[in-house]
Amino acid sequence: MRTAIILLVVACGLGAAWWWTQRPQTPPPAPITEVAPQRWRVGNASEAVVPANATTASNATAANVTAENASANATNTTLAVADDPMLPRSLVRTLAQAMADRYQPGRTTQNLAGTGRLDLRIQSLGIRLADLPDVTVEKNDILQARQAVIAYALRPEVLGALEQAYLPVFVSALKEALAGSTRTFLVDGAERVAPLSATQRAEAMVLVARELRNLAQAIASLAQDQSHLPLVAAWHTQQQAVTTAQMQVWNVQVQGNMPALASATQAVDNALRQAAQARQRLVENLKRLPLSEDNALYLAAWSARRARHGMELPALLPLAEALRRAADAVESAANPQ
Repeated sequence: MRTAIILLVVACGLGAAWWWTQRPQTPPPAPITEVAPQRWRVGNASEAVVPANATTASNATAANVTAENASANATNTTLAVADDPMLPRSLVRTLAQAMADRYQPGRTTQNLAGTGRLDLRIQSLGIRLADLPDVTVEKNDILQARQAVIAYALRPEVLGALEQAYLPVFVSALKEALAGSTRTFLVDGAERVAPLSATQRAEAMVLVARELRNLAQAIASLAQDQSHLPLVAAWHTQQQAVTTAQMQVWNVQVQGNMPALASATQAVDNALRQAAQARQRLVENLKRLPLSEDNALYLAAWSARRARHGMELPALLPLAEALRRAADAVESAANPQ
């Protein structure tokens, strides 16, 4: 009996070995050819590759726009305009939806006041578009990709073509987004979900136009008066000093050097105080902008990055003018004659 059991075990083992070698093989995973874009990745950035035909295609777009958009109405949802080779109209619709989402009418759970407001933060909008959805650009390094897209969009001939092609699309998409929006209203102390009324949609359009006009004024101010640039640099330097001091505290704790901990902690306190002072000096300089403090700081840092990447800030003036015209178009759509 014992011999039979041993033979049975051996047979089972041989059968299992045969099955293991003959089982269907799972193909190896395909090699990774693209790094997933990281929102705030920092490191040695490789050059982002802009499509080689971007310049030619953008010039062709400008010519097509002039012919095809001559009779287009701002509220027409079927505009027959070719997409820009890098920035498709779907990106414009995403931007319009994001702005519509930030509108909070009065007497809702998010806004108890009697009038509506637009809770638009440029940084939040930037985060929503940070991974460049639908944008035709290499994204192996998302930071370099953003720089490439901004540099491309701010070229005068491209900016003009984008405005002609996409401003009607933006106005139409904004109206559509508001028409399809609902909010939770407070009615007699109870919550009720309802679509936005025509009056509320018009109010939202006016608020968007006002914010676009404020952005235009702020960009023009930063382009003409660049006194904020050294203050931005000083603020960022102090922020880096805070990070360095905090890392030193961590190193001291890891090393178990407790006698040095008090000194390292004091260095963090000093760095935080100096960073706060540098930020306040910048805030004082930016009071000339018709923006909230958060938006003013973000826009000042954004313009400083453009200068650091070699752009002359007066080159931002055409963008300010385009935003003013966009504000006029949105406001006109809110109050049709």
